[in-house]
Amino acid sequence: MLQTYLKTAFRNLVKNRKHSLLNILGLSVALGACIIVFLVIQYETSYDKHLKSYKNIYQVVTKDVDAEGEHYTSGVPFPSVKYLRQDFPQYTFAELMQNSEIQVTIKTDTASVTVKKFYEKTGIFYGEPELLQMFEVKFLVGNKDVLKDVSSVALSRSTAEKYFGNWNDAIGKRINLNNSDHDLQVAAIFEDVPQNSDFPFRMVASYAEFIAHDSGNWPLND
Repeated sequence: MLQTYLKTAFRNLVKNRKHSLLNILGLSVALGACIIVFLVIQYETSYDKHLKSYKNIYQVVTKDVDAEGEHYTSGVPFPSVKYLRQDFPQYTFAELMQNSEIQVTIKTDTASVTVKKFYEKTGIFYGEPELLQMFEVKFLVGNKDVLKDVSSVALSRSTAEKYFGNWNDAIGKRINLNNSDHDLQVAAIFEDVPQNSDFPFRMVASYAEFIAHDSGNWPLND
């Protein structure tokens, strides 16, 4: 019975070749479009779900209300976390600042001589010590308390390889950010963060290092 149906269907396809070809082509395009839409939605909804505790991590944002309605931005004023910790002691907060358009200078053993310069647009963060634990960063080598030291910095594996060739050679090396008057020492290397993350860390330095230059100011923290 099934064989008869298949033969009949095949004969109809051969008999109406142009019509059948258009139908098959249309079906293929529709199916391909559905697959692409499905993959895009699957990717967009997978952000940070590689974290075991992703359901318990929330981002604090700023709400603005004007004549056009409500607007939300990802940043909050710098000193706000201090007061959030006072008002909500039951929660763990980790403040971070993303920097863009930053120049990274690789220093040699001679402080006055530079080796390489890189201009980074994304992935450069300043964070509090709780940050790396909250986002379950996997350390390959180095000090897990790196963000407690204002003179230290942590690099992702690929970033360390980009700067130093071999990530194993990065520990103890010095870098300088935006021609600062002091260098940062590489104290830890961590595994690359997945691309589907709202915070794709490539370099993380101490938040205290950043806020020391802007203490008490209330601009938005990205």
